[in-house]
Amino acid sequence: MNGDIIQKRTIKNWDIRLLCIALILILIGSIGAYFIQTDGNKIDVIGIKIPTENGQWVKADLFKPKIATASNPAPMVVIIPGFSRTKETQISNSLELARRGIVTLAIDPYNQGDSSTTLSEDSVREEGYGAIPIIKYITETNVFNYVDKERIGVTGHSAGGNAALQVAAYFGEEANRDKKPSKISSAFIVGYDLSLTNKTLKNIDSNLGLSYGYYDEGSYRNQNHNAHMKNSPEALEMVNSIFSESDKISSVETGKMYGDSDNKTLRVVYNEKIDHIFQPYDTSDVSDMLKFFTTSFHINNTLMPTNQIWFIKEIFSLIALVGAFLFIVPFAGILLRTKIFSSLVENIPKPILYNKKEKIIFAGTFIAAILIAFISYNSIPKISYLLFRNASKGINTLWFPEEANNTILLWTLFNGIVGLIIFAFTYKLHWKKNEIWNIKIDLKKLVKTIVLAICIFSTFYGLVEITYKFFHTDFRFVLIAVRPLNTTILLVSLMYLPFFIIFFLYNSIRVNYASRFGGQKEWISILICALENCLGLLMLLIIQYVHLAVTGKVFWTTNWLFVGQLFGFIPLMFIIPYFNRHFFRKTGNPYLGAMVTCLILVMVMLNNSIIHVPL
Repeated sequence: MNGDIIQKRTIKNWDIRLLCIALILILIGSIGAYFIQTDGNKIDVIGIKIPTENGQWVKADLFKPKIATASNPAPMVVIIPGFSRTKETQISNSLELARRGIVTLAIDPYNQGDSSTTLSEDSVREEGYGAIPIIKYITETNVFNYVDKERIGVTGHSAGGNAALQVAAYFGEEANRDKKPSKISSAFIVGYDLSLTNKTLKNIDSNLGLSYGYYDEGSYRNQNHNAHMKNSPEALEMVNSIFSESDKISSVETGKMYGDSDNKTLRVVYNEKIDHIFQPYDTSDVSDMLKFFTTSFHINNTLMPTNQIWFIKEIFSLIALVGAFLFIVPFAGILLRTKIFSSLVENIPKPILYNKKEKIIFAGTFIAAILIAFISYNSIPKISYLLFRNASKGINTLWFPEEANNTILLWTLFNGIVGLIIFAFTYKLHWKKNEIWNIKIDLKKLVKTIVLAICIFSTFYGLVEITYKFFHTDFRFVLIAVRPLNTTILLVSLMYLPFFIIFFLYNSIRVNYASRFGGQKEWISILICALENCLGLLMLLIIQYVHLAVTGKVFWTTNWLFVGQLFGFIPLMFIIPYFNRHFFRKTGNPYLGAMVTCLILVMVMLNNSIIHVPL
């Protein structure tokens, strides 16, 4: 009896200690991220919302160097993220430009982040995904009186790069029509060259730069079917747009600046040794962007282009992210000792005996899970297109509006259902007769479990909101981000969660019943489960990028963006078993872990993607 009391006190103390450590990590990470993001308080970082046409709006992060004033106006660059990305992902550009005295405005494109959806059927050309009305607002009002309106630039990555070019073309056509200088002084296009055509370029009255990764996964679509810019027809089209027929060049010298920035004919092409997905996080790419804008804006700054600190901010945000995830389980443990939730705690069932027969069963299901995950992943996009046609076409809809996450939804649903069938079949034939477990839960406990999961979820995202309010930072690292939620995402999640929960429940049952063996070390057991979650998907990445390295072309072309999503999805898949096992240790059943991980991780995915909902 005394031993049980001591054990309970020890567990309680550990929960409190871990909770304190988690909160300290969040605080350290958030303060550090804030300090770096503001460059030691030399930059004001402000979240703004600007109303645009048709009742639409754009949310943006303004990075304003304190040296920029009405009496000392500074140049400005508007930054447009790519497909399924938000303004926070552009910190490398936002921060480094601001450190060099350039005001930056990183926007959430329409249908992404916290901006509204758009009513336009051709948003990239008509609106620049929101950048065009923003630039009009900057230049046609006196709100940004600290901005030099003759030195306004635009940049973006991937779809955002295309938007940057279209913005330059839009204002170039306007300038030609009105016989006045273009509102865009300079445009830097990153990771997109398909629209570098004579039709788009002919009216541009801006300095132009192009940065294209040497290993860009989407380069198979280029005219030469590769990412080599030296003889690229697209790159040549851009550079030769400033030359007469007799002066046109036959090959591009990457890094060489052609033309003259004073008359807006500057042209430069970079071909960094990086792929498409990670281009915004490449220091050489950021360095080339800085060279372009400091040259075209005639900025003499003592900071070298290689002097960058944005990645330190990423490290601090990672510390906060680790703290946030560490917070979840001990916080749940404390709530489980309260009177209202203590009834959810049950005895932990006995693990499976680690004998030869069980090893064979486990090996079979392990291999089956990996193969099913591998084979099904690239078959899903076609089904997603058929089931969610409007979202797949970018048409606003109330029927599953998350274009990119619809494929993830179908993949998890399929794997969850198949996994539960395999588990049920194995259970009926082998485990049930041995009375190893009882997975049933009564209605009262189920309701309490749901309430507890919502409490944990709400507190977790409450920490995100508090952190964002005080420091204007969130919890993230590169492609994984826990952002503040908005009402639209919360409402849309009600459509997705009932289907996602099937996979998370299957995963929790598999981890805690079918993959928990007596005598096996806990860390080995959980690691094996984590690998089972990831290996099938990891095989896809290996095939895709080995093929790219060997042939210069990705193996899966049509679905290359979908395969690229795995860089952010696999880490989430890897950590799910860790949460499931620790929750199981606290409750003796699989339900709380499944619900909490589903709520938090699905919200992470939904809140970092493109969404087509009616305005």
